[in-house]
Amino acid sequence: MSIPKTYSYIMTYRVIEPIIESYYSKQKVEKEKREYNKEIILSLVLSYMSSLNRSFNILMQISTKDIEEKVSIQLATILDQIMLDDKDKLEMKKATLRYWINRLLINKREETPLYNYLFVKLEELGVHAINKSVDLNEVPSPEKEEKQSYSYTLVDEDVQDSLTGLFKSLKEKKCIDPATEFETFYDAFTGKPLGKIKKKIKWIRPKILLVYFIVRLQHLKKIGIYDLEPNYKIQDDSNYWNKMEAVFIDKNGMPMDNGAREYAKIGSELVPENVEIIDNILIRGISGPINQYDSLR
Repeated sequence: MSIPKTYSYIMTYRVIEPIIESYYSKQKVEKEKREYNKEIILSLVLSYMSSLNRSFNILMQISTKDIEEKVSIQLATILDQIMLDDKDKLEMKKATLRYWINRLLINKREETPLYNYLFVKLEELGVHAINKSVDLNEVPSPEKEEKQSYSYTLVDEDVQDSLTGLFKSLKEKKCIDPATEFETFYDAFTGKPLGKIKKKIKWIRPKILLVYFIVRLQHLKKIGIYDLEPNYKIQDDSNYWNKMEAVFIDKNGMPMDNGAREYAKIGSELVPENVEIIDNILIRGISGPINQYDSLR
C-alpha cells in the first residue's frame, strides 16, 4: 500500500495539535509556569513533528535485535520533551506509533521486523487497525467540495525550523504583511481544511512572485498537496490554484485568483522580477540541500 507523505503529516497534526493546545491552554499550566500564547503552543506542535522525523530516521538505522530497546528509548525521548497528563501522553504515544508506521509504509518497508513490532505495540494500546495504513479513512477525499480540500502542507524533515524560517524571511523581505500572525501562516502550511481557514496571508509583492514561490516549493518537494498526484505534477484543474486563493490575499485585500494564468507566463513569457528574493529565501529559510539553479519546469 502506498500513501502520500502529506497524508501522514495531516493526520498527525489533527491528533497532536488539539492535545498540546488543550494542555498548555489550561489555567493551571499558565499559573504554575508561564503564559503560553498561541505562537508558543504551535511552535511546540512543530517541534514535536520535527522530533517525530528525527526519531524515525534513527529507528531506520537500527538492527533487528535492538528494535525493542531502541523503540522504547525513542518513545521516552520524544514523549518526555513536553509536559502532558498521563491521558494525553497515551494519545500522543498512539499518534507517534501511527506516524512511524505510516512513514514505513511510505518508504515501502511494511514487510520489516520494525513495522511488525510497531504495529503490535499500537494494538497493545487498543488501536486495532483494519487497514495497514492506520486511520487511512479518517481524511475525507478533498475532490468533492472545496471545503473538504486542504491547505498546503510543508513536509520538510525539520518542519519547525523550516516553517518559522520561511515566516520570518518573508516578513523581512517584505513579501508578506509585517502584521501577519504566526497562526495564520501556520494554518496555510499545515494541511488545514480550507473551509476552516479564517484569516488569510496578505502578500504585498506582485501576484506572479507568489505563484513562483509556491511552484518553487512544489518542485523542491517541500510542500505536499493532498489532492495532488503522487509525482508532484501540478494538475491542470482549478483546484490547485484555489488553495492559493483560499490562504492568500493581495496587498489591497483582494483574492489571489487567476493563479493558473500567472503560472502559464513563467518560463514561457518571462521570469518574474525580483525572483532572486524568493530563491534566496528558500535557500536560507528551508532546511536541507537546495539547488539554487534548479529549473522551474
